[in-house]
Amino acid sequence: MNKIVALVRVSTDKQDVNNQKFAIEKKYLGYDIVWFEEPGISGAKKFRNRPELQAAIRLAKKSDCPLVVYSLSRLGRTYEVGQFLEDNKGKIKLDVLDTPNLDDAIAGFHVAINRMERINISNRTRAALKLSGIKTFQGIADALNNRGVKTYKDKVWYPTTVKNVLVREAAWVSFYIIKK
Repeated sequence: MNKIVALVRVSTDKQDVNNQKFAIEKKYLGYDIVWFEEPGISGAKKFRNRPELQAAIRLAKKSDCPLVVYSLSRLGRTYEVGQFLEDNKGKIKLDVLDTPNLDDAIAGFHVAINRMERINISNRTRAALKLSGIKTFQGIADALNNRGVKTYKDKVWYPTTVKNVLVREAAWVSFYIIKK
């Protein structure tokens, strides 16, 4: 029987993985599917802090079978995804369902778009927090911690952490606009 390793991920506990599972099961009908689920895992979380992702990668390599994800963003929304693709070229078979012809020429583009979407999601979340009456770095930090959102380094939020992220994002957006 043919086998695949499938990774599904959602960022919050208010989402579910059913649509990802449905698409994977539809394409791999009759396959033995080994599922790895990451509910409530941010796309910004480092690979080393994601044991399910690490286990899925190890099993796919060991079993010499494809690692299947619905979208490249399910691996993450950071440049670390690009590094993973580069480091594992020829070492792992990756099937990205929503980009069936993913190759080196366009992979970097998709990684950058996914990172930009993570930033946009963050901006929308911040705007929603302000609309809900949260106007201080402490308030934002408290709201993120209460929702279980971890920092990029998998830590809790502090007012200075929130401020640093906002300053970095503002610098990145300025750089992007100037470069355009």
